[in-house]
Amino acid sequence: MTNMKKIVLMLLLFMATTAAKADNYSYLGVEATDGTTTQLPLTSLVLTFSDGQLVATGADGTTTFTLTDLACMFFSDGTTTGITQATTDGEGVVRVYNTNGVKVLEANSSQLSTLKAQLPKGIYLIQKNGVTQKMLVK
Repeated sequence: MTNMKKIVLMLLLFMATTAAKADNYSYLGVEATDGTTTQLPLTSLVLTFSDGQLVATGADGTTTFTLTDLACMFFSDGTTTGITQATTDGEGVVRVYNTNGVKVLEANSSQLSTLKAQLPKGIYLIQKNGVTQKMLVK
């Protein structure tokens, strides 16, 4: 079974097992491997798969995603988590946590960009001056 067929099968299985829960939500969230999320309104939403692409057509138009760039799909009410993209402006101590909540790094803001290159690829949460932000390491 090719990787694309496995991905399509997993997406279909996911959608089938969560279809009953979709009635409580207004959006389908599509998260890419780079951490970006697109919220698609469920109204009149039709999903098709063709040539390694997910094509989502709905009331707002058509959006196309490359299957290999997809990390996950989920139902949502459209609210955000309040976590913003990381900025390292100014001075202060920055604490970096992995997605399991384990602190992996603590440094001054000025050192973060240099130390970021030493981190494994992934999504991290950073805290600075009481503000939590997300950081993607590619």
